[in-house]
Amino acid sequence: MGEVGHQGVAEEAEGASALLGARGGGGPGPLAPAKAAPIPLGVRALCGDDRDEETCKALEGSADRVRAMPSENRALMFADWGVVALHANDVPLAKEMLDRAVEIMGAMIVEGEREKKVKSLGGKEGEKLFKGEPHERVMVYLYRGLLYMAEGDYDNAQACFKSASLQDALAEGKNERANWLTPDLLLAACMRLSGDANLPELLDSIKARYGTEVEGTILVLERESPRVIVLLGVGNPPEKRTVKAYGEELAYTPCPTRVRAIRLVHGSGNRDTLRADDVYQQAITRGRRKMDEILTQKAQSRKQTQSAGDVLATLAPLAGQASILFAIGAELTWRSSEKIGTDADCRQMRALPGELYLYIGNARELGDGFTVEALSDGGRALASGEVRRLPGQGKVAIIVGRLPY
Repeated sequence: MGEVGHQGVAEEAEGASALLGARGGGGPGPLAPAKAAPIPLGVRALCGDDRDEETCKALEGSADRVRAMPSENRALMFADWGVVALHANDVPLAKEMLDRAVEIMGAMIVEGEREKKVKSLGGKEGEKLFKGEPHERVMVYLYRGLLYMAEGDYDNAQACFKSASLQDALAEGKNERANWLTPDLLLAACMRLSGDANLPELLDSIKARYGTEVEGTILVLERESPRVIVLLGVGNPPEKRTVKAYGEELAYTPCPTRVRAIRLVHGSGNRDTLRADDVYQQAITRGRRKMDEILTQKAQSRKQTQSAGDVLATLAPLAGQASILFAIGAELTWRSSEKIGTDADCRQMRALPGELYLYIGNARELGDGFTVEALSDGGRALASGEVRRLPGQGKVAIIVGRLPY
């Protein structure tokens, strides 16, 4: 894909990020001064009647452009638009976009001309079919599972949360494999809601792996079916970048958040949420990719070609009347080395958060409604949003929100 195509992807991705930031988190730019009132935090019950109509309208106007994106970028755009639609509570569009992203990300790829070209010296990784890095695929399955939960389809929700864990199962370090707490706890919640007899075994596994921090949530799931699930994303996803001499390795830069805790405030007291996952930590603990080996080989070829040009340039002054030919040969060799596609693919999802906070509880703890507060280091409320109505008896409220700071 050419430069124009890449620019189009970047603009569309930034558009999705801007929509989520402006509508869901109070708009881009710096947070309010220390003594100012908290900025608005968009929190909504999925499948409820509280929609961000402004964002929904903007999404509707751009959805056809996303559907018409080049095939190599569709999964990226479907995923970003799906996440933004979910936070705006445009459930039909969120389901469509996330389903399309999942279809591409989960498909087996039979090597064809595109894949062969990417692996060739002149091919670039950015031209391959985008399927996302493991942490991106985890989040897509996670959000799709939340939509299934909100509709009461716990079987498909479980399948999504299990798929989320599988995306993370091939990390190099044994202790880093399938260690996302959020999908594990949501899987347990689904099993509780559907009466799965294997729940005690899963809860024991979660306790053994994650320790005391999950004890309160485990007690809830051991006691009864949850009625309120709150998932808040804060900050921005880690930034992909290339490193090494020829950009042949993918690395990440963290985007620190100003939020240190999420608190649920209601009439009879407060409830703390669980800081469940750090997306940056998940991204950097996956280890080397298969593509990194191919790019390393390309980088070696580029270095050798470049060295040949250096030799010709060194010999040029000694070649007498043929010096100009040596100089031209050196220039052509250098240009040839620059055509070897060594840069790692830095396309990325922009609508993801940097950290996840999770609460699983029952309606009795929170009453008819509550306020969600994002707190700073000193305990000051940076942002807040109200959840005014919870579903009636027998229904589970899936509350989502994001603060991109």
